Amino acid sequence: METKDELRKRFEELDLNKDGVLSLEEVRQALQDYAEKHPDVDFFSEGQIEAYMAVADSNQNGVVEYEEFLENMDLS
Repeated sequence: METKDELRKRFEELDLNKDGVLSLEEVRQALQDYAEKHPDVDFFSEGQIEAYMAVADSNQNGVVEYEEFLENMDLS
């Protein structure tokens, strides 16, 4: 299990434009990168990516904020 410090670093790595939130495009890129690095994982469909965003973006503002990211990792 990752610590909050490790998760903060991971969040910052995923935040490609460094605006402090994860956009749909950044989440899409992260999931595609993950699937490419893990051959046992199927490629994520656009529907799966949008479904993840619908759950992860709990305040429905179109981006995943750090606290939402932690909630999805069950570490809020």
